[in-house]
Amino acid sequence: MTKTKDILALNEEGLLAEVLGYETKEVAKEAHGAEIDTYAGHHLIDFTAGIAVHACGHTHPEIARAISAQTHRVLHVSDTMRHAPQLELADWMRRLLNRLLPGPSPWTFLFMNSGSESIDAAAKLALKVTKRSEFLAFAGAFHGRTLFATALSYSKMAHRTPYMGLLSSLREHIFHLPAPRCQSCFIGQKRACCCLESLEQLLEERKERIAALFFEPLQGEGGYVPLDPRMAQQMQALLRKHHVLLIADEIQTGWGRTGKWFGLEHLGVEPDILVFGKAVGGGLPLAGLAARKTLMDQWEPGEHGTTFGGNPVACAAGLATLRIIEREGLVERAAKLGGAVQQRLRPFVGAYGVADVRGWGLMIGIEFRDAQGQPAYARCEQIKQRAREKGLLLLTCGARIGDPSVDNATLRLIPPLNIPEETLWRGLDILLEVIRETA
Repeated sequence: MTKTKDILALNEEGLLAEVLGYETKEVAKEAHGAEIDTYAGHHLIDFTAGIAVHACGHTHPEIARAISAQTHRVLHVSDTMRHAPQLELADWMRRLLNRLLPGPSPWTFLFMNSGSESIDAAAKLALKVTKRSEFLAFAGAFHGRTLFATALSYSKMAHRTPYMGLLSSLREHIFHLPAPRCQSCFIGQKRACCCLESLEQLLEERKERIAALFFEPLQGEGGYVPLDPRMAQQMQALLRKHHVLLIADEIQTGWGRTGKWFGLEHLGVEPDILVFGKAVGGGLPLAGLAARKTLMDQWEPGEHGTTFGGNPVACAAGLATLRIIEREGLVERAAKLGGAVQQRLRPFVGAYGVADVRGWGLMIGIEFRDAQGQPAYARCEQIKQRAREKGLLLLTCGARIGDPSVDNATLRLIPPLNIPEETLWRGLDILLEVIRETA
């Protein structure tokens, strides 16, 4: 095993591209549950869960055993044939979705490696099924990093600006609706329902052109902003009237994070296609999409594909992950603990620069504004850095369209769903202490 001093030396050699924007120069040595130890000897409580990946915590023993066992059976076969972990995982997911979203046709699955790939696959399926060529999404949306997913996204300018030469051609086929956030509208509107009015106008103007609308039940990079249920239901009614598909991006909100299996359950809507990722792999690359069999079967063999998607080891980890979430009641636990966290945070709203606390389950955003009421990006960065020095790892999010200076003015709290309560409150104590200190 490489010695600590050698790892620390390698870390200073510029071996890894900085484009990923690492939150810290630290190097993870071991991670278990909701805590990380670094090669520099620091210990961190993790309120990021690998960006909402570790629903069951880092290095869960049951997931690790499932991974180890599968490596001795089948590592990879690609799409030359099916394999048992993929079939078992799809069966588990189908039974869940048939229970949550019953319908005339059963759910069918396509497994990919990442959320971004799955967004692209969902778009291709929508193009195939509808024979239309345009898409709708929301301002503030984030759907991934492939070129199409980047074009579909409309949150942070840094994600898009360097690539506008090509994105502009893709964007001829993509229309962004006002963000459904009336209390702090991205485009400065003062009255409610403009999002629905914009949608209805576009659907009328571009009849027979729009294939699908992509939406996040709770916007991630856009600032942890939940969709309004009434608005979401009216949106779905309009889409059905015009035979436009509804595609739910549950990459970050899925698998119990919001206190329900899927964020869309908070809204009372039923998507035509559901895209999932992040937590489902238990830390390994696994994502995909679910659609009714009547839709999925319209694809012909070869019209889409993947070399590594639905890898046997990743699927074994995924099945173990979902079984743990169900057996340990982590969906209900996320709802309960998330409510308790928000209850503790709410007295801070209107004080210490805290403008809002929002979210579902253990997907919580704390928005900061300055004395002039403007998003407090610098303050948020200060809190994040000071908290890390005290042993708490945090992430930020949030965007204002057209103004990169106010990106990331919201702290996001996304700890593992099985975080011990003592660890959760210890981390929250650090956060509240830093909020007071930096006010």
